Amino acid sequence: PLGPAPDAVAAALRSAQVNYEVAALLRMQASAVEQTYRQPTKQQEARHYESELTERAGELQYLACTMGGKNWLTGQLHYEGDSVPLSVIGELTEDTVGLAKDKYGREVLCALVETGRPAQLAVVAGLKGRCVEMCLDRQGCHVIQAVLRTVDMDLRCQVAQELHGAVKALTESQYGNHVVQCMLQNLPSDQITFVAAEMAREPMVIINSKYGCRILQELIEKTQCENVQHIMRVACSNIQNCSRHEYGNYVIQAVLKFGPAELGKAILQDICNHIVSYCSNKYASHIVERALDTPNNAWSKKQTREALVTAVMKPAKQGGLVVDWMAPERYGNYVVQHLLKAYARPDLVHHLETTAPDLRGFGKHVQQTLNQLDRDGPAGK
Repeated sequence: PLGPAPDAVAAALRSAQVNYEVAALLRMQASAVEQTYRQPTKQQEARHYESELTERAGELQYLACTMGGKNWLTGQLHYEGDSVPLSVIGELTEDTVGLAKDKYGREVLCALVETGRPAQLAVVAGLKGRCVEMCLDRQGCHVIQAVLRTVDMDLRCQVAQELHGAVKALTESQYGNHVVQCMLQNLPSDQITFVAAEMAREPMVIINSKYGCRILQELIEKTQCENVQHIMRVACSNIQNCSRHEYGNYVIQAVLKFGPAELGKAILQDICNHIVSYCSNKYASHIVERALDTPNNAWSKKQTREALVTAVMKPAKQGGLVVDWMAPERYGNYVVQHLLKAYARPDLVHHLETTAPDLRGFGKHVQQTLNQLDRDGPAGK
């Protein structure tokens, strides 16, 4: 015989398939039931985690300085929250400074200060007298920032108090400057006046420094105290230098956006009077673009745009209009494009469309913007 009939084979296969699917379903149900019975209660979990933390007594400092131990400890601390045993807090803060300087240990301390007041008190006490040192350390600066963001306000002010007299050193540090910015963001205005007072002693050094300009931008936005006003006036009185400086131009932009109306007006008038000089410089041209986009306390946005368009439509000393010299220039072409996108005044568009065939070099970007305006319609009406 050649074997069973085809119908019999098909029936057997169907039966095997059904049996396989039923068995798989039963296994899944059994697994789900088993997981349900094995799921511990919250009280059981809490006892389990607490026993693990307390059973590791004497090893926590070592574990905090290893990658695996750091991951385990931060998980336990986040789970426990304000229920972390005092014995654990005490052991982790035995050598707070040493732990803060470790690349793994500092993450454990950052997690610890989030657990509640007892841990915050212990960490701040462990950092007492060493806060400036921590601010200048690659790892320690993260712990100070976590403290300034997380702990209660009285403890934040206590840490900030230790930084009096060290602002210059912090502004020159690639790590310390982040701490000063964090302090400006998380402390009330009356607690950060010392920062402005110390920076006002050498304003031009701070304005044109890589890290100092970042702090000044935060400071100008946060407060307008007398020392900040002094720094802004110094920046505006040296606007030709600051606006063309790699870092100083950001301070001028901040003064334009957040400063008093008289200083903003002085900046805008200087831009209009020396528009070619601004637009031919890599850094000063950024100020012109910012003026087009950012509202200021001197003029409305429309007034600012109208004044800038009027400035570029004036006759140039070399012949033609100012915009004719800006359009093919390396940095000036970006300003012209920005003008067209922000405030496409008809006389500006008509003039550029007339002279567009003669544009060379970087002027091709202006041509592309004009073509886009033809397709999408003018902006800034």
